Amino acid sequence: MGSERNVFVASALIDMYSKGGDIDEAQRVLDQTSEKNNVLWTSMIMGYAQCGRSSEALELFDCLLTKQELVPDHICFTAVLTACNHAGLLDKGVEYFNKMTTNYGLSPDIDQYACLIDLYARKGNLSKARDLMQKMPYDPNYVIWSSFLSSCKIYGNVELGREAADQLIKMEPSNAAPYLTLAHVYARKGLWNEAAEVRRLMQQRTMRKRVGWSWVEVDKL
Repeated sequence: MGSERNVFVASALIDMYSKGGDIDEAQRVLDQTSEKNNVLWTSMIMGYAQCGRSSEALELFDCLLTKQELVPDHICFTAVLTACNHAGLLDKGVEYFNKMTTNYGLSPDIDQYACLIDLYARKGNLSKARDLMQKMPYDPNYVIWSSFLSSCKIYGNVELGREAADQLIKMEPSNAAPYLTLAHVYARKGLWNEAAEVRRLMQQRTMRKRVGWSWVEVDKL
């Protein structure tokens, strides 16, 4: 029981230091923990990824696999794919994603799909990202569509950007973010009328929400 508690505390400390940007202190906690398990190793890999030290995250992962000190699970692969995403390592990301099934018999869940979709999109391969969204056995969630829309803005893809914005607006009609991003996509292409129409629609729908809130406040008085 004491050993499990120590691992839990060490994992929490690694996570805390990593999120605070002090990856060296996180590494010190790991080094000082005598009994290491999947949870600790995964926390450290994710810590490296979050701190922009993707190469060290992947080196640690590969080293642990070689020494057979780690049996990767879904959470671990999410950490590895996050490292690939932050470093823009598309080929590596695809390799690790495929290894989940071929080497470890794991079916990717929506978190791993989200990482790979975002990786494709960030590298400018928007059609491949969209294709993967259609083929995966999950409905794309708000986070996936939102990151996809951001990449459409970067690469100026009006058609896919409009589709992503439409999906986001269906999910959260009163959220201004997708309207603004789509308006930016239109503006970059010189489609000023379309950009103005999106902004008009945004103001109309967000105003409707504010009016709704006002009536709620009146009812409470």
